[in-house]
Amino acid sequence: MIGARKETRTPTMLPPADFESAASTIPPSGQRIYKILILLELRLYVNNLLSAQS
Repeated sequence: MIGARKETRTPTMLPPADFESAASTIPPSGQRIYKILILLELRLYVNNLLSAQS
């Protein structure tokens, strides 16, 4: 074949990324922490309302 290229290297596969450990090293953003705190406070508020009714 004229002009056909021949591969000289065997393609190597990279190992799968370990997303769990990579994600654990990235701290959540300030806005995300704020949202988590709001949700926790709301949960506590609802739990207090439900326990007061019983």
